[in-house]
Amino acid sequence: MCHIQDGRGANAQDGLFDGSPQCVSNINPEYGKSVADELRFDYLPEHSGNLEQRRLGPEDIFYYVYAILNSNSYRVAYNDLLKEDFPRIPRPQNAAFLFCLADCGRRLAQLHLGASGPDVGVGYPVDGNNKVIAVRTEVAQGAAETLDVHINDTQLFSQVPVQAWEYTVGRYPVLARWLKARRGRRLELDDVEHFQSSVNSIMAALDVVSDIENCIVAQGGLW
Repeated sequence: MCHIQDGRGANAQDGLFDGSPQCVSNINPEYGKSVADELRFDYLPEHSGNLEQRRLGPEDIFYYVYAILNSNSYRVAYNDLLKEDFPRIPRPQNAAFLFCLADCGRRLAQLHLGASGPDVGVGYPVDGNNKVIAVRTEVAQGAAETLDVHINDTQLFSQVPVQAWEYTVGRYPVLARWLKARRGRRLELDDVEHFQSSVNSIMAALDVVSDIENCIVAQGGLW
């Protein structure tokens, strides 16, 4: 979204602390200003703007694009084209639509960068040696939409939502791959907490993706 320059305009690697470092937007200012002009907004050279104050910043555009690239309807509609060329982003039809998606994109990016979502109640109820031997799942008792994820004969993560377990990035199931990469190792407390936090983040991200689709539906489509 931005790169660091020192007070003399040099790139960060040429001397980050020689002068007053500043974040310079990677969004083409001419493009940003053209979008702002179409919306009759003032364009800010950095950071984010405000819908009520009719100000648009490069961060708003970045998160707007981020939301669209994570939209299920966008990916499905342009699946074949995305395999052959760079994605093409529709220009925002109005300011409310842009800021609706920008808010979603901001929240989603934070989750993708490691922020945890609300606790969904994944447990680790049995003491043991914490060694990952074989990963298997079974439907949790009394909860058809959650799984017990076993790591050995006695220990498990309980109440893992099916949606989180089936969540993939680049066709890889995130949680299953993380556990299988630790086969033969003992999970430390930090590992257990990381798995639980990852489930929380995934579920929160799925909620945000749903919000993205709601923005698009409310607008009547992307184009």
